[in-house]
Amino acid sequence: MLLDSDYDPNALTEEDVEVFLAPLREPARARALSALYRHLLLRETARILSGAYRDARMKTPTLVLVGADDPIGPEFLHGIDEHVDDLEMEYVEGAGHFVADERPEVVIQRALEFFAKPYALPYELRGPVEPLGASPRLTGEHRTAKTEAARAHVPQPDP
Repeated sequence: MLLDSDYDPNALTEEDVEVFLAPLREPARARALSALYRHLLLRETARILSGAYRDARMKTPTLVLVGADDPIGPEFLHGIDEHVDDLEMEYVEGAGHFVADERPEVVIQRALEFFAKPYALPYELRGPVEPLGASPRLTGEHRTAKTEAARAHVPQPDP
């Protein structure tokens, strides 16, 4: 499948392909992958196509990176924006279906940028979450200080 698609033949070396294939030569892992495909992916695809999630909403910020040369194409994602409150969709040039393998540098950069953004949980989803221990609930000021301290330890993307 990897080599028979519109996949960039220069994206993976023979050694890379072997990393994907070697575990599947073990019968237990091959059976597990087959079971995942048959019992989860096929069933969920059928549920999606039958409209089981038609009225569902995704409320978390979502980033979708689509290979500009993906043979499945953006048609597969048609209408997703109607079900996602905060959606960013980006086409990645020079990538087909396996974006993370073909353009890992783009995926890493976009993930760093995406996860560096501040995110406020919608009020209706906030619960009475208390920090561990006996300390009182954090105020907005304390949360901001903790967030800034945490960000100081995370590599920030270049603007």
